[in-house]
Amino acid sequence: MQFSVSFLEQGYMLSDVMTDTMVVERSKSFEDVDSRGSFQAAGYTIRTAGTCFGSVFGAILYNKSSWGWGLTISQIFVINAMLPAVILIPLVPSLLETPPNCPPPSIQQQWDGIFALVQRRAVWQPCAFIFIYNVFQISNAAWGNFLVLGLGFGSWELGVITIIASFASWAGIVVYKRFFFTSSWRGIYLVTTALSTFFSLLQLCLITGNTLGLSDLWFATGDAAVWSFILCE
Repeated sequence: MQFSVSFLEQGYMLSDVMTDTMVVERSKSFEDVDSRGSFQAAGYTIRTAGTCFGSVFGAILYNKSSWGWGLTISQIFVINAMLPAVILIPLVPSLLETPPNCPPPSIQQQWDGIFALVQRRAVWQPCAFIFIYNVFQISNAAWGNFLVLGLGFGSWELGVITIIASFASWAGIVVYKRFFFTSSWRGIYLVTTALSTFFSLLQLCLITGNTLGLSDLWFATGDAAVWSFILCE
């Protein structure tokens, strides 16, 4: 089972990398300097919109133990596996691969090219910053267990939190693309980091039971929604 999960995670990561690669290739040919990055922002907007639909249907369908009807987790996994095939297979005949202008490089040439690239300051410096930044973003792996065991949330409550957080993520990407697309990345990192730190500390209110008069569900939902909105900014 662990091998199957790891295999699926690797497949997901590989598909995500291939998607970003295709977006970069399209951007090189069809984006000018002023609009650079708009393809990627549009792609993330569409993907997050799909997450919203998936969250809604998942929350509704995965409640068989509580509502007496719905789907099992195995059936939901089958649907998730079928959706990409149903959407992508009809598009395969229309795919166009541009013939290369030169012979493909060997493995050694590719390694040499990557090594030469990462030695450039314009590459290693932002990559090092992103790596260090994410290292200090310590995830709270026990939070889901606390919601279930500590607060007694069921599948529906967890589904509501996921739905609202998904729509907040979509809204964050749309707001970024419309209003902050040309803003300084330094400013965005500073503001979003400060806000995410503040709202992360609000989880202590939920742990101690001081939810400012709100129910545990709505307090947790609001916290997850704001954090997801800030994260996608």
